[in-house]
Amino acid sequence: GVGIVTGERSGLWVLDIDPRNGGDETLHTLEMANGPADAGVEVLTGGGGRHLYFKWPSDKTVHAGVLGAGIDVKANGGQVVAPPSLHPDTTIPYAFEISSTSVGDAPAWLLDLVADNRRVEAAKAVVPREDLALSPLAWDRFNAAATNAGVAALMVEMGWVILNTTRSGVVNLQRPDLFEGENKEGVSATVGAITGAPGVVYVWTSSMGPEWETERTYDPAMVLSRARFGGDAAAADEWLVTEGHGAQSRFDDPDALLDRWLAHAAVETTLRRREAGEDDPWADVDIERIMTEPPLRPDLVARSDGVHLLYPGAVHWVTGEPSSGKTWLALLAAGQVLSWGGHVTYIDYENGPLPLIERCQMLRIPTARLIRQLHVKYAGATWADAQERIIADIIATGTRLIVVDSCASAMSAARLDPIDNADFGHFFAFIRRLTLTGAAVMVLDHLKKDAIPTEKYPMGASQKFAQAEVAFGVVRSAAFAPGRAGQATLYLHKDRHGQILKAAEHIGEHDLIGKLVLDSSDPDEIVAGILPYATTLGPITWRRRRNAVRPTT
Repeated sequence: GVGIVTGERSGLWVLDIDPRNGGDETLHTLEMANGPADAGVEVLTGGGGRHLYFKWPSDKTVHAGVLGAGIDVKANGGQVVAPPSLHPDTTIPYAFEISSTSVGDAPAWLLDLVADNRRVEAAKAVVPREDLALSPLAWDRFNAAATNAGVAALMVEMGWVILNTTRSGVVNLQRPDLFEGENKEGVSATVGAITGAPGVVYVWTSSMGPEWETERTYDPAMVLSRARFGGDAAAADEWLVTEGHGAQSRFDDPDALLDRWLAHAAVETTLRRREAGEDDPWADVDIERIMTEPPLRPDLVARSDGVHLLYPGAVHWVTGEPSSGKTWLALLAAGQVLSWGGHVTYIDYENGPLPLIERCQMLRIPTARLIRQLHVKYAGATWADAQERIIADIIATGTRLIVVDSCASAMSAARLDPIDNADFGHFFAFIRRLTLTGAAVMVLDHLKKDAIPTEKYPMGASQKFAQAEVAFGVVRSAAFAPGRAGQATLYLHKDRHGQILKAAEHIGEHDLIGKLVLDSSDPDEIVAGILPYATTLGPITWRRRRNAVRPTT
């Protein structure tokens, strides 16, 4: 096969038109409004598509990415397959269209479109679910129409058992291979809980083998493919097309389809909560709902054995000395959320954007996820004057995890005294507002001066410990340094909801919930994970799965 690099290096950019995904219709609409998109060179791809070649402009920058349904722009960082290569599916050779002559300039209207950076920003933006329902793709439309009950019925077809359905419509499931009457494991998977979006399945259990990955999110169409087509996504998509859901999808990157759905779903969920008044602090508490729903469960940040450490909509205070690993713990949490398609907002008053992103890259968090799903806010300005803006952004992205790094610096930026209880009350009112979006909130903080490392009280106002729902202490036991595996012990000082405490080791006066391990044996990569606490750690090995890296002993 022959590949041609696109962009400034070759002096070419290419319009990739895929009729299966509506590319011909999109181009026709553009041409009717603006004029023909004449290309001096056109290539027929062998799979029914077309490549239109144009000269790289001297006065503008062509931005790669989606131009519209079924049309991609290939520019810097991209490539196209060229004649006489054979198409991998049809074995039909790529060929020049018979009227092709030489590469020319794109028409002005087309060049304006592909050079407009707002198009790139719009592609990153999240679109309401009703727009997803108008997608030409059958996969998208099926997801947009899914319900918790419908997806749960598909799971039942595969032997899963419905344990209960909450008042909010979340369906709790038990895995199919448990013996009759064996309920010790409890909930093995949920439908509609992890993002609150209809039909999204999240698998909790670590006992399902390769068929269902632990801590993996599955969109409704993926569940359909497993229930009725043996996991063959393409076959499921073909069936959806025959049933009239829409056009055939592309499966070059199945995770990208999942991420697309989760992005829409998360935003829709948060907006729905706000419209329902669930973020109104003065609304009457729904006592009946509280009495009938299961206890609040932690659902973010997993140890290697599947125990989760963060509750949705709760404040988690993380205290430790400098260089104890607090920021690494927060970034590990962020990486796990990003890996299943969730969004993270990081309010950073400590590190600065470049060091923070460098750490993310060392943790091997995929660049595409950092760009698309991580929202870093860093400014010398006070958050106190930008609360509405910050919360609006969190709602717009459907953020599932918020990190504030750190308490003292954030309070100082607002000219608040970290040791004054009244000033802390103003700060905590802001933190409490963040939880009303449904996201888990981690606030990083320092120990008070001269405190012993295991001390549970953070620096400053005594109300910090009193107000937090969950409080962790991070105590470094082996220094984090290049070429070795550093460790920190995680203490659980407070758990108002009691679910995390069940998994803690009770040693003396302390509850220990895990070991944070960072292995930097490779100078270009840091592998991180949280192990259950043990007095003696055996050899650590690393097991890669999807976009996550998990430690085992």
